[in-house]
Formats: sequence, C-alpha cells, structure tokens
Amino acid sequence: MSTWSSKRSGRPLVVLRESAEVAVEGLGDAGAGDGGPERGGRVVEGRLAEHTGLTEDEVQQGSEALHGFNALSLDAETSAGTGGALGEFLGASDGAFNLVLDRMAAKPGLLSLAEREKRALYLRFFKGMTQSAIAAELGVSQMQLSRLIAGSCRRIRENALGEPDPRQNTPPSAR
Repeated sequence: MSTWSSKRSGRPLVVLRESAEVAVEGLGDAGAGDGGPERGGRVVEGRLAEHTGLTEDEVQQGSEALHGFNALSLDAETSAGTGGALGEFLGASDGAFNLVLDRMAAKPGLLSLAEREKRALYLRFFKGMTQSAIAAELGVSQMQLSRLIAGSCRRIRENALGEPDPRQNTPPSAR
C-alpha cells in the first residue's frame, strides 16, 4: 500500500483518513454499542462505512492512516529489548555532506573562470605544485601567479556567498 493512495480503492489515503476521522467524531461511541465487533473501543467499521458511504475495506485503510501517526520521544526505550533509547540508534551526520555542499556552491564560480585561472588552481590545489613551478609552466612570474590564484579564489568565494569580499573594501593598511 502506498503512503499516498490506496491500491485497493485508488482513493488518496488522506481522503480515507479524513473520512474516518469525521465519521468517528460524528458517530462517537454510538456505533460501538450495537452488538457488532469492537476494536479497542473504536466505532465498528461497518457503522463507519454506512455513515461515510465507503466500503469497510476503505474504512479500515482510513482508520489505519488515522491512527498510524505515533510520535515517539528519542529518549523512549526501543521495543527490540536492547535497553537502549531510540535516539541511540539514529545515524550521525555525514561529515562529507558539508564538503558536497561546499563543492556545489563553488562550482558556478569555477565555471566562470578563464582557462588559465582554472589551470593554475588545478595545478596548485589538486596536483600540489609550488607557485614557482606553476608560474614557470604558465610563463608568468611567481608574483603574477600569486595574484592570479588569490583573485580567482576571491571570485569563487564571492560567487558562492553571493556577496563581495568585505576585505576588498578595506584599505591595505587596515588589513
């Protein structure tokens, strides 16, 4: 059975749940005292079906959906008999999740760089080459390369954060 619709009736479970809820409120305990089978003090499915115009099967599905939401405290003991609290069995945050978010944020900025800037960043941060070696390969001075890398990183950061680097508005003597 899907969480959104009943395979047996094709009706959305939310509709069946709401129909059961309205019928239970409308009939109250009156439907349980007619000698029919009772389910833990709830109104009989037959009376609910009669009251709502649904089939008994649909009423049962609606009732399951109506009573299927039980919130538990993370401090509640587990039913597995392990003696531990429910919260102890939940997974921890994956440390790589933030790395993925950071990479996704940096991607548009990286794509906007010129090929020479991309190459310089690749050689520096992925190949681990020194600035002197990269400068020699690209045919620029080490100082030019240093400025190229710093400017590229600044633009990537600004693009990822959606705002200019506040340090760029500060005079060099105040940095």
